[in-house]
Amino acid sequence: MVLPARVHEALDAFATTMRCPICLEALENPYSLPCNHCFCEPCITTALGFAATCPVCKAPARKRTLRHDASVQRIQKALQALLSMCPEPEALPRRAVLAATPAKKPPEKPDKPAECIDLCEDSESTVTQATQIEPLVPVQATLHAVADAAGYTPGQVVQVSARTWPGINKLGGTGWIVGRNDDGTYNVKYVLGGKENHIDPMYISVEAESNSSPTATPARSAASRKRASPSPHVGRPDETSQSRSKKKAPAATPREALVFLCSGLNHDEKILVEACATMVGATTVHEWGAAVTHVIVKCQHAAPTRLKLQISDKVKRWVKIRSIKYLKAVVAGRWIVSEAWIRACLKASALVSEETYEVQGLLKVQHVPEVAKKARLLRQANLTLATCSPSAVGTRLFSTLVCTVYGNFASPLPPKNEIGSLVRLGDGVVMSTLEELVTAAQARPSATYVVIVETMDVVLPLPMAAAGLTIHAVGYEWVLDSVSECAVKPLTHLLQTVFEESQRIIFSLASNDGDRRNLTAAIAAGTRGIYVGTPDDSSQLAKAKKSIADAVARGTLRREELSIMVECGPSWTVTALQDKCKDTITKLGVGYLDVVLLPAKLLPPLDTRLFVDDLVRWWGQMVQLLQAGIARHIGVSDFPTVFVEVLLQRFPNDRIEVHALPCHPLLPQRHAVRFAHSKQIDVVARFSVELSDSIAYEDREQWLRVAANIAQSHSFLTFKHTLPSETVQADTAVVTVPPPVETTVVMHPVKTPCQVLAKWLLQRGLVGIPVVEGDDAYTEELCTSLFALTHPFVHEVAGAAPSRPYQFILTPSEMQLISSLGPKD
Repeated sequence: MVLPARVHEALDAFATTMRCPICLEALENPYSLPCNHCFCEPCITTALGFAATCPVCKAPARKRTLRHDASVQRIQKALQALLSMCPEPEALPRRAVLAATPAKKPPEKPDKPAECIDLCEDSESTVTQATQIEPLVPVQATLHAVADAAGYTPGQVVQVSARTWPGINKLGGTGWIVGRNDDGTYNVKYVLGGKENHIDPMYISVEAESNSSPTATPARSAASRKRASPSPHVGRPDETSQSRSKKKAPAATPREALVFLCSGLNHDEKILVEACATMVGATTVHEWGAAVTHVIVKCQHAAPTRLKLQISDKVKRWVKIRSIKYLKAVVAGRWIVSEAWIRACLKASALVSEETYEVQGLLKVQHVPEVAKKARLLRQANLTLATCSPSAVGTRLFSTLVCTVYGNFASPLPPKNEIGSLVRLGDGVVMSTLEELVTAAQARPSATYVVIVETMDVVLPLPMAAAGLTIHAVGYEWVLDSVSECAVKPLTHLLQTVFEESQRIIFSLASNDGDRRNLTAAIAAGTRGIYVGTPDDSSQLAKAKKSIADAVARGTLRREELSIMVECGPSWTVTALQDKCKDTITKLGVGYLDVVLLPAKLLPPLDTRLFVDDLVRWWGQMVQLLQAGIARHIGVSDFPTVFVEVLLQRFPNDRIEVHALPCHPLLPQRHAVRFAHSKQIDVVARFSVELSDSIAYEDREQWLRVAANIAQSHSFLTFKHTLPSETVQADTAVVTVPPPVETTVVMHPVKTPCQVLAKWLLQRGLVGIPVVEGDDAYTEELCTSLFALTHPFVHEVAGAAPSRPYQFILTPSEMQLISSLGPKD
């Protein structure tokens, strides 16, 4: 297919607008700033290294605000695909175009060398050698066409070579020809800003293929202006090839290659670093890498006045900026020195001791001096035991940590990948998803599992399998602070530690029958949770005690597997709380209560002055239950959100762990559930096995229709299997295996609306308590079908086996359909 000429012209015009404003090449790897200006990734990275502003609109910008623009990249790919449909006319070589342009020929230099240096040989490399103090002799570039036969025209894009020898510090770079002077020199305006006049044409070159290839790599022109790039450096014209051919003799004792990385230094200080690197044979890099040996940081060379009574006067070097580079150097155990070390090396014309100039403190962590030394010594100790490459050895600060970084981490927060990089540098393991983290926690519970979030009020959609696992939640500041102090900070916030998977559907003791068969059947079906809503009913507790004792005697139940949740009775008082709980423990024949709930009905109305005082007094007694070992966890029942907020503010270290409240499809409690999950509080939903008559008839009928349709869709199971066996060869006889057979199996009995409702609650991350209106007893069929949902079934058909039965799971569309029955937010 060939596009019409007019369409191709329009595409060419559009392609012109899709170029990087810096290198004027096609946007292959586009990155955008908050101002929505888009650049090539290497171009904008280099530009922000010169000035923290957008090169186009001068809006403030930093490297951390860069975001990969996938939409622009898709447009660019589609554009190039369209342009490839129409062959471009053969273009004359660049030299021929220049020759055809009428322009005055620049004067030839009698001593001009026959060759000039290749400016783009190593431009793709992110590691660049230090600036050479001894200038190099120019050699001919095979990829550049030097305009020695014709002059340059105004507006032409050219490359200006760097000239950095003693007394000269011209960095060069990509620019436009502004004008030609009478002496044959040229004036150039650089795309990164700034001008330079009277440039000898021998230092100006033009890439022969810069305009012929629309997909040229933008890193070529951007990298050529990096301050530490080796290729742009051209020697003085009066130098000979002999001065360049001299090589230093190799050192007698081999040592680890020195790699310098700067953080927070200005332009002049970076020039000194490059000069020092050249002198000692080191390499300078612009980004962190495993090969980095020294990080040179900006320091405040005085101890803060307010710390003179706390810290020794010897502390003189405080790091001013807690940058990602600095944190990576700490967690990796590398040398972190002041810029004064560079000056000392230059003054001595040799390497001096780093320890004298090692940073000893951070302004943001002033109470922990000598962090860098502590990290470096940790790495040295690990090096003695390491069998891998020394560059891969660090402090092992997070060696027992398995984490995942959850959230978007948009600007101005640190990038998500950088948080993960800090953990990896400390030998920690970073999982991609929450599901992978939960799977790892199930396989190896001895490790420390952490979810790193943007803010602590974020909702974490943990899977059901996370129940009962020890998983912590921390803000990203926890990682930064741990690295800053070179010590893992305490983990105080646990996720979902109250209920295990077998305790996700809890038996309500009020619905037990007279001969205790219901509770026995529920325990046999798999449930390991009991809810006591009326703890003053002695006969009810006696029946439960007998059923529990029988199950323990048969070996089908152990006390540590059972979760007993007790809600304070209406006659309980704040002073008699402990005695009432002890009495309940005695009547049940158990050593402790797993969860004690404080109901809102025991508190005065919210609009009275006594409300807060009574709430604080009640919760203080609840905390004493934990301290006395009477209860393992404490929670609330039917609390409005404002009640919960008061307790979270007044008792930050003795938090609510469980919140029980009524919930069903027509009362989804979206706001309360979202708020509780944001505070990492388990939500227990009390739901009726049959919707109450107080609900409108039309709403109940609509729910029953939806539940029936969902149950019907799960009434059969389709899977593939191969018959007769997987044996394909015996001796020399080959057996042909038949293709997989697709089989549909009818699943009886059909799921009940109560099962669909329970599954909807479980997949929302809630714990369910089915109740019967009027505290009537469960039916035998209900005990068998409903409480069997707590059995450790598998949700994948391929994983089903006699020992691992399959359990139905609602699809996302079915979950959304049920949720839509309730009132809108």
